[in-house]
Amino acid sequence: MPPTKRLQPLQSYSKTGNSGKAYFIDTWLDIVKFKPWLDKKMVPSYGWFKAFCVVCYEVISNHKSTIQNHMKSTKHREKLPQYDDIITVRQALLSYIGPAKKEEISTYEMVVCSLVAEKSLSISLVDHLIPTMRRLHPKDEILKQVKLGRTKATSIIKDGFGNGLKKMLVEKLRTTFFPILIDKLLAVMVYYWDSAEFKLMVYVLDFVVCKEATSDGLSVSVLGLLDNLQIPLDNFIGFSADTCNVMFRLNHSVSTILKERIPSIVLVKCSCHFCHLVANYASKALPDQLKKTLRMIFAYFSRSSNRKREFAKFQEFAGVQQSVILSPGQTRWLSLRCCVIWILENLEPLILYFTAEVLDDKNKVSLDILTYIRHPMTKPLLLFMEYALGLLDDFNTVFQGEAPLLHELQPR
Repeated sequence: MPPTKRLQPLQSYSKTGNSGKAYFIDTWLDIVKFKPWLDKKMVPSYGWFKAFCVVCYEVISNHKSTIQNHMKSTKHREKLPQYDDIITVRQALLSYIGPAKKEEISTYEMVVCSLVAEKSLSISLVDHLIPTMRRLHPKDEILKQVKLGRTKATSIIKDGFGNGLKKMLVEKLRTTFFPILIDKLLAVMVYYWDSAEFKLMVYVLDFVVCKEATSDGLSVSVLGLLDNLQIPLDNFIGFSADTCNVMFRLNHSVSTILKERIPSIVLVKCSCHFCHLVANYASKALPDQLKKTLRMIFAYFSRSSNRKREFAKFQEFAGVQQSVILSPGQTRWLSLRCCVIWILENLEPLILYFTAEVLDDKNKVSLDILTYIRHPMTKPLLLFMEYALGLLDDFNTVFQGEAPLLHELQPR
């Protein structure tokens, strides 16, 4: 039988050559349908330029068909209008800062102002930041022409960024359903689902100027704000605020007035504030001496570094790790449990320290603190409060978190 010749697989060749690299073609940048959003970007892991979508901020394979498919994708088509808005605001800012200047100088100023606004830095920092940058980069010709102080930075952030971003937000709210939340500073915050970003967006729409601190005054201010911005009330689907009488009284409150004006609106009380009121009412059944003692312990050490050093020696003797002495805050709902845990961890060194203080200097404060923390019912009461406050704090932090929990609604 004659020997059979083994078939060899056919070698595949492409326009990219044997290396398999698909290079970016610069003429793609001149194609009309690609020009507004296509760019090229050096990718270090590949070692050559690849196609890059500035709208989606995404690297694309260097194939024309792949670029066309990306252009037709749902993600790209949803983000493209937002990118157009950004370009419009950018052009408005360039004209606001100074049309006679070079674009590089205006971009420099906008980047610095964006950093100050995003990181909540002091605007007066700009007066020292620009001279420092010039000292570090004396040969930078663009930096030499930048003239930016706190007055100009304030104007750019407030009138430039602020008005531009607010205009974009208002345009979005005119076509999107949203609820409103009002806090103690009368800041009107709006929530809406952004399908392009695929996440819940939270923004401050404006601060309400209220002439009368009544239910009529607040409701007129909120509805007047939406009316002045030409936002349809049909898109206003929910309202939430603290559970005070002005906001959620059964008869004639902000919630009832909004319900009469917009029957389909959903009214939701602040879950965290509601939980705090429940816990505060329940804590009245506990002895007041506990909170008083917690504050007395904090006040005893807060103004004396010598007492803190002496107490640290007792902590070391008892084998307890040194930590910051805590005090329950009046408006910090989650602080009480932390204070209770600290007292339980430091109960032994506290008893030793105040026993020594009473023997050396019999002042009334030391004696009162020692009498309470040595009482046989103090530790069981602290253990009970640690457990009970843990349940309330866990419930509270669920509603203060930013992660979506809709998928856990049934188990909880």
